[in-house]
Amino acid sequence: MYKYDKYMKNRHNITMKKYIKKNIKEILLLLFILLVSLYNMKKAPLLSSKYNSYFIKQLIWIVIGIILYIFIYKIKFKYIFKIRYFLYVANILLLIYVLIFSPNINGIKAWIKIGSLSFQPSELIKITFPLISIDLVKRKKYILNLILFIIPSILILLEPDTGNFILLLILYLYIAYNKKNKKIFKIIFITILISTASSIIVFKYKSKFFINFLNGKLYYRYKRLLNFDNIQITNGLISLASTKLLPINMNKTIIYIPEGITDFIFDFTAPNIGLILLLFLLISYMLFIKCYIKKYQTKRFFFSKKLIGSFTILFSVQTIYNILMNIGFVPIMGIPLPFLSYGGSNIITYFIFLSIVNKKISSNEDMGNNNYKNNYHMVQMDKNN
Repeated sequence: MYKYDKYMKNRHNITMKKYIKKNIKEILLLLFILLVSLYNMKKAPLLSSKYNSYFIKQLIWIVIGIILYIFIYKIKFKYIFKIRYFLYVANILLLIYVLIFSPNINGIKAWIKIGSLSFQPSELIKITFPLISIDLVKRKKYILNLILFIIPSILILLEPDTGNFILLLILYLYIAYNKKNKKIFKIIFITILISTASSIIVFKYKSKFFINFLNGKLYYRYKRLLNFDNIQITNGLISLASTKLLPINMNKTIIYIPEGITDFIFDFTAPNIGLILLLFLLISYMLFIKCYIKKYQTKRFFFSKKLIGSFTILFSVQTIYNILMNIGFVPIMGIPLPFLSYGGSNIITYFIFLSIVNKKISSNEDMGNNNYKNNYHMVQMDKNN
């Protein structure tokens, strides 16, 4: 028994060393993005004095995220999978809690205050929902999957948080789609298109009906989505157009950008680091996404492919949408740039999701070989031979 325990310990150490060596590229890419994020937070007080403590807060969130990543990675994936419904239900209860008890911030009730820090439970649903949804689709329980998608969707729209609802919808459609239900998805896609077009027409020509049918908060949020001409985009584009090859002076900023450290972080980052480093930042995001596309392509099992795919699609869509939003190509929504924007909810969610995905990738369950004792005896036989 002692020899077996020693074998398992050595095996684990080898696995961790191999993991770091194998994933050094994505580790360095992520480190560069996080360093740029911290540099931005150092310069954030130049936008407003209320951002004076944001560097320390961002650093705290990053440290917490790394600790959670290491802690979760050390847990066997099968144990995470066993508590997937508990995590989902806990997430739903938190979404209900914020609607009842959380303070109204910028017209939204979405954050739980933890001292001077705050956290957004609607971010976590992007982890807890895929864990149950992939398994339900695998077992062909499509109706239950749809119900478990609708529940958090309603709660998130009531906050209202349009950005996270759109991201959750994309995750649901990706996970539920397969070659066997193409016809159903064509119907769903056409329904979404018709509903979107109809709501835009009603919003434009019958705004009073729109207000009465929904409520004031949702109406003005919808109005914000369709408005491309505002101070955020205007100032953001001025900041982007003023960017030089090298960073500007450490003690000045080009122009004030509302939400410049969250939703409009790309426009704020550009003059801070200059065009050369901005290009490196964009390449870093592209290479990071490419790493997980490759990992997706190497997997054969349904659950692994869908889990890696969920993370990759979520990360890609959020990255691309935020950058396009910053240059005025798409409507404004509360979609931060992963790992770069300020906010513990965004950073911790991605660290947790990344840890779960990487754990699944490296787990023996995914390799179809879960019998550690047999592995040990096989190694001993090889040694004797």
